[in-house]
Parts: sequence; C-alpha cells; structure tokens
Amino acid sequence: MKVPINGILKRVLVCVLSTTTLYICAPYSYAALTIENAQKMAVTNDLGIPQVLYQSQATKAEALSQGQLPDPVMIIGAQNLPTDTFQFE
Repeated sequence: MKVPINGILKRVLVCVLSTTTLYICAPYSYAALTIENAQKMAVTNDLGIPQVLYQSQATKAEALSQGQLPDPVMIIGAQNLPTDTFQFE
C-alpha cells in the first residue's frame, strides 16, 4: 500500500500544529490558582459536605419523632369465650 508523501506531510503538520497550539495556549486558558480559589473549588466539589448535612437533618428528624408519644392503640380480645354454642358454663 503506497501512501502519498503529501498525506504524510499533512499528518505531520497537523500533529505539530496541534501540539504547538496546545503548549502555547494552555497557560493562558487557565487563571492562576490561588489559595482562596483552591479552597472554593475544594468546598464546592466535596461530596462529603452534603452527606454530613443530610445525615444531620435525618438525625434531627429522628430525635423529634422519638420525643413524641406513640400513637394510641386499642386492643380488644376475648378469652374463654365458647365459639360453638355461646353458652357460658
């Protein structure tokens, strides 16, 4: 299989230009990272913070429900009641 020289030169030129563009433009595309920016990014991207907040809300709700009295329940039962003749002996 013959590959034309023009095709190879095109590929090399594209590779060289893309890597050169990447190295030249990359430093200008990002702002300088300061301590304050790093802290903000860490807090906004940390998934543990919402987890702790939701766990806190669940614990508060559970404490409220445990502090209340249970719902009243009425139980009716009959013992030693004959079911075949309904006669008390």
